[in-house]
Amino acid sequence: MRLKLQSTVEFLTTYGWAFILIAIFISVVVVLLTPSSVTSLTPSSCYISPGLPCYSFSVFSNSSESTVTVSFLNNLGTQMSFPNNGITVKIANYKNYTGVCLPANAVNGALVSCVAEMPGLSLPVGSQAYSVFTISYNLCSQGSCSSVVYNTSGSATASVSGLALTSPFSRIVYYVPITITNSQNTATPAPFQQMIQITESSFSNYINYNNNFANFEFLTQTGQVLPAWIENNNSGTLTVWVKLPNGIPASSKLIIYLGFASKTTNLLSSSGTTGIGEAPQLSSTYAQYDDGASVFLIYGDFLNTAGFDGWTPYVTSGSFTPQATPYGIEMTNDVGSEGTHILPPNPLPEEPVIIEYSWNFYGGTGPTDGEILSLFGNTSSIVSYYPIVKCGGGLVASANSVMLMVEPVGMNCSGTYIPAILDTVNNKIVSDVNNLPSITPQTYTEKLIVSSSTSVEAGVVNESSALDNFSLINVPITMSGSIPYVFHFPTLMVAAGTGGGYDYNYVKWLIAMAYPPSGIMPSVSFGAVTSA
Repeated sequence: MRLKLQSTVEFLTTYGWAFILIAIFISVVVVLLTPSSVTSLTPSSCYISPGLPCYSFSVFSNSSESTVTVSFLNNLGTQMSFPNNGITVKIANYKNYTGVCLPANAVNGALVSCVAEMPGLSLPVGSQAYSVFTISYNLCSQGSCSSVVYNTSGSATASVSGLALTSPFSRIVYYVPITITNSQNTATPAPFQQMIQITESSFSNYINYNNNFANFEFLTQTGQVLPAWIENNNSGTLTVWVKLPNGIPASSKLIIYLGFASKTTNLLSSSGTTGIGEAPQLSSTYAQYDDGASVFLIYGDFLNTAGFDGWTPYVTSGSFTPQATPYGIEMTNDVGSEGTHILPPNPLPEEPVIIEYSWNFYGGTGPTDGEILSLFGNTSSIVSYYPIVKCGGGLVASANSVMLMVEPVGMNCSGTYIPAILDTVNNKIVSDVNNLPSITPQTYTEKLIVSSSTSVEAGVVNESSALDNFSLINVPITMSGSIPYVFHFPTLMVAAGTGGGYDYNYVKWLIAMAYPPSGIMPSVSFGAVTSA
């Protein structure tokens, strides 16, 4: 981030041969020019002090400048306050560079990130860079800070990454640090979709959003734009999903930034690499700024002739091939004994996951179709489940998978539509008709939650409900214990089929996201707005 960096600060003068020898030793820098195909950061080591345990160290460089980021925890037992030049960094035989530490006032236990930009210093990508640095700070208690400036030295080694540094920041005029806290004793999956809610009134002097215009984006401490997707605007509260590529470790905090451009600069984009995107129905032109595929694990929007959105259609029985229509992907077309399925363009990570998808159907001779969502199965081996499901004659799923099925249950397959989990190990349906609501066939949204290798939950949600609603309507269907097919293959498949009765079946959309630790979304807190 193009933060306001002050002029270079020289290291403290040392006296005596011993101190000189120590200073010479810690300023030795070894840069191993060993090219690597790895372009992401691979930190080797970082040490500051027991009271300031180092969390991460990174070096980014391009042809014109480099950026160093040091993150550490404040474990001093009291608040720290950082001056404008909170960090002084030296790499190799280059001069000292200074940078800022945020948050400027860090309470005990807070994660602090210090960033120093190095104009004119270009380092070979893939090389190992050894750095020494000094953290400067005051200690505070009950709102009062001591005038004594403490200086703590550290050293670190990291592989130089070649990511672009400055391109997003020429347009950012204000920024807000956001601290995301994972309070659980297990790490989030990586990548992880973090929900962040922005109250527009809290940033009324800086934010401008109206569905077709947004002047903000989310950034890492080193300048990368984080893919983000605005889900909705509920009375001035924006719900945004931000992709955190590396997730958040157990019992840890992560700092990112909300950057504001001028109120006349529109950063809405469908690229997923710059600016911010939004749900397809929000913009005047449908899906103009939809970047959901860059944010979520798997994403498909099939409405309003959006097409297959990168998904691939297949025929499993009969002759009908799925078609793109204004109502979604047409999976069956009012003919008996049909079966089709679609596969997404990318794999599903073998980790705890939430899948939500919507389908509907119109007309036809009789509502006896069914749909199956199957996860973690072998999509090279398609299996028919007609002996179990009875109504959707063409229903298939990937072999050895975890499945959520919806079909009509009752006499002659014409009763209430209910979701059910298919227990393929014991060859039976797991469902609870008495505790599940009746569903109008034309509007049906279902959710499958695989929270661990021993817990699967399924049911129905209101289509208008937010994606962060991890609970299901009424009592959900559950399957627990040893579930052998969870996390078996990195796959997801949606299938539909017809039996003796049939109609037009459509898949409207699907979103897959990482399941948060223990089902608890990491908390979010905003810092103060700062001029960039």
